[in-house]
Amino acid sequence: MRLFDISVLGWIHSAACMVALIAAPFVFALRKGTRRHRTLGYWYVGSMVIANVTALGLFAPIEGLPAFNMFHWMAIATLLFIGLGVWAARNQRAWLGAYGHPVMMVLSFYMLAGGAVNEAFSRIGALREAAMAGSPWAHTIAQTRMLGMAQGSTMLLAFVMMVWLVAGVARTRARRRRMHLAPAE
Repeated sequence: MRLFDISVLGWIHSAACMVALIAAPFVFALRKGTRRHRTLGYWYVGSMVIANVTALGLFAPIEGLPAFNMFHWMAIATLLFIGLGVWAARNQRAWLGAYGHPVMMVLSFYMLAGGAVNEAFSRIGALREAAMAGSPWAHTIAQTRMLGMAQGSTMLLAFVMMVWLVAGVARTRARRRRMHLAPAE
C-alpha cells in the first residue's frame, strides 16, 4: 500500500474525506430535519469543503495530465454541489429546495465515493495488480474492467439513493398537502 508519498496537505485531505465517508451514511439514513441530521450534515459539509479545497492544492505527477487537471475540476464541481445543497436545505419550503437538497447531496457523495474508489485502486497494490491482470490490454489502471465496474456500481448506488430520497420528498410533500387540505373536524 502506498502511504509514504502523501504530503501533509494530502493527509489533511484524506482525513477530511474519511470524516465525510463516515458521516454521509448516517445523514442519508437518519430521519430528515432532526437535530442529529442537521448536526451530522454540518460535519459532512464541513469535511467536504475541507477535502475539496485541499484537493485543489494537490498535484500528483500523473503522466499525460496537466498540473491542474480533471480531478481539480471535479473538486470545484463538488464544492458547487455542496453549496447548492446547503442553499436548498435552507429553502425546503419551495419545491426546488425540497428536491434539490437530496439531489445535490447525493451528487457530492457520489464524487466522494468515486474518488475513494480511484484512490483504492491507485494505492492498494494487490487491488491494482488484480485489476491489471483482469484487463491484459489496459495500459493504465483507468482502462481496467475492474475499475470501470467499481465506478459503475458507485454510480448505480448514487442513482438509487437519489431516486429513493426524491421519492421520500415527494411522499412527505404529498402527505403534508393532504393534511393541509383535509377538512377540519
